[in-house]
Amino acid sequence: MRISENSYDWLGPGMYFWENDSDRALEWAKAKYPKASAIVGAYIDLGLCLDFMSSAFLDLLTPAYESIATPELPENSGSMLLRPRDCAVIMAIHQTRVDNSEAPFDTVRGVFWEGDEVYPTAGFYKRNHIQIAVRNPNCIKGFFLPRKKNEKFPAP
Repeated sequence: MRISENSYDWLGPGMYFWENDSDRALEWAKAKYPKASAIVGAYIDLGLCLDFMSSAFLDLLTPAYESIATPELPENSGSMLLRPRDCAVIMAIHQTRVDNSEAPFDTVRGVFWEGDEVYPTAGFYKRNHIQIAVRNPNCIKGFFLPRKKNEKFPAP
């Protein structure tokens, strides 16, 4: 596995995973690497997680943004697939922890709202998913190959 360190990675640098959605992960892999696409599953201990599904962590975003807001701060793209501003804000949160001698976050977790609406004016989109960026590779406890579902049985 490699750490993604692009300036537009919306959760900052890390190894990116889809949470509980191997179908969406494979769809993304096939679109990005049509000739050689595959996915792996991982057992991840989130450790100290910067979890943007919790209001306590969402509250860190505005002060982090305000601490770095300048005319030179990059904007996110219109498609929201490239998110350099979000990356910069999250990196500011990480830097604040370093500056305050606080333990670094091991993982970052967020909801990615993506795709077309599932019906007119819906709050649901066809490609929504939860992503986890693993910053501390020791949080990955193991890997596995996802099995295909046996259609003779219900999926728990």
